[in-house]
Amino acid sequence: MKTFSKQLVFAGLLLFTFSFIVNAQLTKTNNKGCPGVNGLKAAEISDLLEAQNKARAEHKLTALTWDCKLADFAQEWAGRGVFEHRTDSEFGENMFVSAATDTAATAAIQRWMLEKPFWNNKTGTCQAGKTCTHFTQIVWKTTARVGCGINRNATGKWKLLLVCNYNPEGNLPGPAF
Repeated sequence: MKTFSKQLVFAGLLLFTFSFIVNAQLTKTNNKGCPGVNGLKAAEISDLLEAQNKARAEHKLTALTWDCKLADFAQEWAGRGVFEHRTDSEFGENMFVSAATDTAATAAIQRWMLEKPFWNNKTGTCQAGKTCTHFTQIVWKTTARVGCGINRNATGKWKLLLVCNYNPEGNLPGPAF
């Protein structure tokens, strides 16, 4: 009986160690990039996440985490090279374009944050004639995960196309935060 107990404890320790290692590896992968094909470098992913979380911290919101499945979803859409939003998605989506292929990915966050002054969170409305939906998606209170993809070889006017998808989606009626 003692031997069986020791084996059970040993098996439990092995299982705990294995799950710890797997979780550590997943965290490492999520912080440095996704295993799928993605045009973003690990540093760009970190910078995109940091910039969005800085905006969320200003409103005392929990930080977004990087989601590799969302990143794959965004990359698939960005790979098309067409500047148009999906119409059949359950996720929130922000898009950014540039005529220069060497534009920093974080320029998208800077651009989206320019919408902040037009948003009235108390009324949950955007100033007439302005766009606020990129900013509000970043700071939407229930959004927890983000994943982005980039195309630096788009044809036509826009050479760079960045797509970020968010889960749960934001931009529902009411205040963002």
